[in-house]
Parts: sequence; C-alpha cells; structure tokens
Amino acid sequence: MAKKIFILLFFLSVLGYVSNGQFPKRQLAIYVIPKPQKTIFKAGEPILIDVEIKNQLKHEIRLTAFAFSPNEWNGETGHIELPDIYRLPEIVQIWVARPGGGKNFPRGIAAPGWHSIPAKSSKVSTIDVSKWQVVGGWTPGKYQLLVRVNKIDVDRYSWVNVTSDPITFEIQ
Repeated sequence: MAKKIFILLFFLSVLGYVSNGQFPKRQLAIYVIPKPQKTIFKAGEPILIDVEIKNQLKHEIRLTAFAFSPNEWNGETGHIELPDIYRLPEIVQIWVARPGGGKNFPRGIAAPGWHSIPAKSSKVSTIDVSKWQVVGGWTPGKYQLLVRVNKIDVDRYSWVNVTSDPITFEIQ
C-alpha cells in the first residue's frame, strides 16, 4: 500500500512540474514585433507595417532578404509571411495569396542578400500588407494578423522562423 501511495505521489509531483514549468518563458530570444504605421488606414492606400526583428541573443543572427522597404517588384515580401489574416469580428482565415515577383524585377539580381543583425540590436523591415490578396479584397473593417519572418540564421547549423503576436488595424 505504501508503495502505491509513493508511486501516486511521484506521478502527481512530476505532472505538476511539467504542467507548471512547461515553457514558462520564450525559449529563443529572437522577437518579431510588427507595428502598423497608423491605427486607421484609408481604403485603397498602402497598409504600411514596420516589422522589427529583434535579436536578444549573445551573437549575431542573419536574415536573407531582397529589400527592407516596399518597392514595385515586392522585394520586401520575400522573407516575410502573413500566416493568419482575419477580418474581425469573425476569426475566419481570409488569406488568399502572397505577393508575386511584381513588375520590373531588376536585372542582375541573382539572389537575396544576407543581412546581419548584431547581438542585442534589431532591424526594421517595412511591408505593405495590401500587397497580400485576401478574400473580398481589403475592404473597410477591422483586421487582425500575424507576421512571420522566415529563415533567420541563428548559427551555421540552424535557422528559425519567428511569428509575432497578433496586431490589429482598421481600414475606413
């Protein structure tokens, strides 16, 4: 009987430790922090969002990207995704397609560049969210979305994709 009680107490203590201590804080100190340049945009205008990639590691990280600001050939969108886009109050995915290569892709660019972000610093990439296609178009209303920065090289052996917390903005 004492053995059964001991085993029961052991399992309860292990289960309590796992559930309370599981992922208590961010596991990797790289953050993606999107900030809309305005809280309310006018219908038809660019929806500009500054995406800060914050490196809190003790060493540099690297990011592969064509551009860090909007251009006519969508170079700023190559390393960024919007995995979830919602037109509130409904939480129904309205994402249709990411921007293509755009027009007037410059000749002579063979591949994106490798950009370093030193330890304890950040880099900002500005994107035009209106370049992503959504169901029904970017009509007036409130929107919520997530931003993901892809393929951040952490060291010579590994890379990560980092997703932001949700942000909201309005189109009038």
